[in-house]
Amino acid sequence: MSTDNHREIIASLPLFKALPEPLTQRIAAVFEEVSEPEQVARDTQLIGVEQQAPTDGYILIQGSVSIAKRIAPAFTATAPVLLGEMMPSDEEDHETADVTALEDLEVLHFDWDRFNDLLKQRLAPSEFAIFGRVLQDYSWLQFLTAET
Repeated sequence: MSTDNHREIIASLPLFKALPEPLTQRIAAVFEEVSEPEQVARDTQLIGVEQQAPTDGYILIQGSVSIAKRIAPAFTATAPVLLGEMMPSDEEDHETADVTALEDLEVLHFDWDRFNDLLKQRLAPSEFAIFGRVLQDYSWLQFLTAET
């Protein structure tokens, strides 16, 4: 899949619906810059206590995953979707869910710390704060939706 297609898919993530288009495009460009395309085999656990560093993030480009939270039934998420520990925690057990490939996947793999560092360089402080609030709201919505 071409880089232009990746940028379009990133920009189509539901979290961007609350942002103006120019800001969406700039943030999508940063996601694209810090990400590496990867192919992931079916039944691979992408996210889990032993499978990733707490700063690993993924954008699911193609395929579907099972998301199993410890406090709620598992559910399926299909591309495009943003995955990973979006809200940093000081707790030792950062993981709130296990994410497993239900089929062969195409993902963009990135490091949240690297993404945030570059985003701080590219956005005005007010834009960075706006995106931080949108990301926090999106993260909580994903968490609460999965609980019900």
